[in-house]
Amino acid sequence: MPPAPEDLIRPHPGARPGAIDIDLTSGVRLSVDSYVNEKALARVLRAFRDVS
Repeated sequence: MPPAPEDLIRPHPGARPGAIDIDLTSGVRLSVDSYVNEKALARVLRAFRDVS
């Protein structure tokens, strides 16, 4: 059976291609994968920087 079109776009749940963990000096750990939106991640990182 060929894969469904959505299987070609996104991995199965639990599979995180390109996954990385970011440990901030505040003790916060962010986990992202290759599907992260760079602009959204930048906003989150700025927000953490501004409150620390």
